[in-house]
Amino acid sequence: MKVCFNLFDIMKNLSVLLILFIIFTSSLNAQDTRFGIRLGPSFTTVDREFIDRNSYIVGYHAGGYVNIRISENMSVEPGLQWATKGSPIIFFGSPGKVRYRNSYLDIPLLLKLDASKSVFFLIGAQPSFLLNSAMIIRVDEGKTVDKSKSIKDSYNDFDFAGLIGLGFNLGLGINLQLNYEHGLANIRADGGSNYNRGFKFSLGKTF
Repeated sequence: MKVCFNLFDIMKNLSVLLILFIIFTSSLNAQDTRFGIRLGPSFTTVDREFIDRNSYIVGYHAGGYVNIRISENMSVEPGLQWATKGSPIIFFGSPGKVRYRNSYLDIPLLLKLDASKSVFFLIGAQPSFLLNSAMIIRVDEGKTVDKSKSIKDSYNDFDFAGLIGLGFNLGLGINLQLNYEHGLANIRADGGSNYNRGFKFSLGKTF
């Protein structure tokens, strides 16, 4: 458990350093800084025992970003997003479908590499902070949502993921982006090993 906390501390410190670097870079390149908004669906699961890793739930994400040009074909793109993540859960003997849904404040810290005027690649890291949790049970046409404190207490407040992505500029500041997020931190606080996995398909507008 001590090792886990040390790992969290390292990740948090790394996140702070990345954010400070971006702020410093922004101050040096203020004339090449643009802002934007982004939103779209998310397809997520959790890598854990008793989970069908090929079964995803649909969530959503929305937020803003800053694009800071650092060279002709390279820029850094930090962002701030509200995002829902989770997975279906297998409960033996359960009469219905059960899934967990967690809401996070995601802070994607991306390096954007322009392959051409229309195509770009993304790589980076993402610290995330848990906002709330819910267990959703569907039986026939009925739906029960449990948002009790015990559900949220089952998860760690902090998550950290590596990101890769591909994007397309459509003109007029509009872009499409597909990112894969690979969680590196155990999100469970009550035992076991759970790691967020997921894809975000985003529509963005840069101003």
